[in-house]
Amino acid sequence: MFKIGDYVRIKNTNLIGNILRISNNTYSISINCKSVTISKDLIEKEENSKLKPNIKSRVSYNINVDPDFKNEIMLRHKTREEAIYELDKFIDGAIINKITIIRIIHGKNGGILRDAVHEYLKNNKNIDSFKLAGYFEGQFGVTIANLK
Repeated sequence: MFKIGDYVRIKNTNLIGNILRISNNTYSISINCKSVTISKDLIEKEENSKLKPNIKSRVSYNINVDPDFKNEIMLRHKTREEAIYELDKFIDGAIINKITIIRIIHGKNGGILRDAVHEYLKNNKNIDSFKLAGYFEGQFGVTIANLK
């Protein structure tokens, strides 16, 4: 009798909504952005064609450029998880601030953070290329990355 998407009225009320789910003899109905579960015998088909949803949405966002944003991040003495989390946020900030080259200071000690950073950069779609820094730039303790 009823199908998903049908408009129905709860009997003896002015509440009208559309069917979201059907399970046995119960119906989940969306009424004013709220979901109500009700028995089949308490609803009736609504034929009024003016009830078609008039959905308008507006999405707005505000991106603030930081004039003091540095193109360098210090990850030394952080755990692997902390470092990757901070690096991810840093790259997002660099993109917002239109920075194309970033310096990632991970340190030389054992190369654990360096390996984690390089693995992350390999799989990040916003990174064009990266390399270890030159001799006077920090060498094995710093990675230079180019953003797309």
